[in-house]
Amino acid sequence: MKNKLSRNLRVLICSILLISAVCGGIFIINNKHTALTTLLNNNNTEDLIVSLYDTDGKSNITKVNLASKEETKLVSDREVWLSGNLSEDKNSLIYMDAIGDEPWQVFSLNLKNNKTYKVTTDNIGKFGGKSGNGSTLYFQTLDKSSGIAKIAKINTEDKSSEIFDNEDKDRDVQVYDSRNDKIIAVMFSNAEDNKRHTEASKTKQAKTNLKPMDYTICEINADGSNIKRIASVSAKSITSISYNYDGKKAIIYGENINNENDYGIYELSIETGEMKSLLTNTMIHDKKDCIISEIRDNESAILSKDEKLLYFTGRPKGSEKLKFLDTTSYPQEIYSYNLTTQEIKEVYKYNRPTIITNLTISY
Repeated sequence: MKNKLSRNLRVLICSILLISAVCGGIFIINNKHTALTTLLNNNNTEDLIVSLYDTDGKSNITKVNLASKEETKLVSDREVWLSGNLSEDKNSLIYMDAIGDEPWQVFSLNLKNNKTYKVTTDNIGKFGGKSGNGSTLYFQTLDKSSGIAKIAKINTEDKSSEIFDNEDKDRDVQVYDSRNDKIIAVMFSNAEDNKRHTEASKTKQAKTNLKPMDYTICEINADGSNIKRIASVSAKSITSISYNYDGKKAIIYGENINNENDYGIYELSIETGEMKSLLTNTMIHDKKDCIISEIRDNESAILSKDEKLLYFTGRPKGSEKLKFLDTTSYPQEIYSYNLTTQEIKEVYKYNRPTIITNLTISY
């Protein structure tokens, strides 16, 4: 009887252990599945990277999660205008900063350990730092002999660098973006630009009388090869260009584009070179009870992953020029424009008036 009871007890204990192991395994699997799902969801969220300058003369770079509206300050209390964007794996922030008497340099902030690395160190000023694939970063720098802006690439592991299109001493780069091993760039003739500025300077209103000129939109391989012309655009100015998620379109912001006497945001097809307007000041002024007054100089525009929303910087309705530490300017906020319903909504507003110095998106 005692042996039978012992055998039954052993069977019972083994059954309990087996059930516990199975349940524990399921719990572990579920936990792993939940963690993986959370990781994938986090990687699939869209984040705005907002670089701003406030009325106290302080700059910061803030990540704004578009789903949760959570704000994370990545760089803070700097005294120069900043710009930045996230790497494609969202693990690093590539940004421009100037410390002390040094010119702007490229920095990389590791978001896992919160350590900052200075990527470039020479005395030539840089701007427009952007992440590439893996250890590759891009930035704009001035050619030593001609003084015009070129795109450069640097490898963060071996510190090797290369300046693209260095042979052409007239072709200048206005703005650019990088995605999926490609670069989209707005280029122009430096000689033609100097000529139109000289002509405008002879008039009483030089900025107003500045004539449009031809800009060339080019796509370039990640190694700087094969500069391919996508489109030629007549404009008074082009201040931003950005790829959409799959790299088949570019979003351009500028003034007097293709003879439209207006500020506006346009979509460019990389395949066909065709352009269409998405949002212009005329469209804004025609809206009843619009929450913004207009878009003007040095605005930015980017497209959501599903291409339903256009995110852009603009001036709040009723705003007036404010005194910042070293300049006067209208304050800016970030808005979305629904390309189907044509509705404009406020997306991000800092806790004090700001100039948005850069706006990028991480898909």
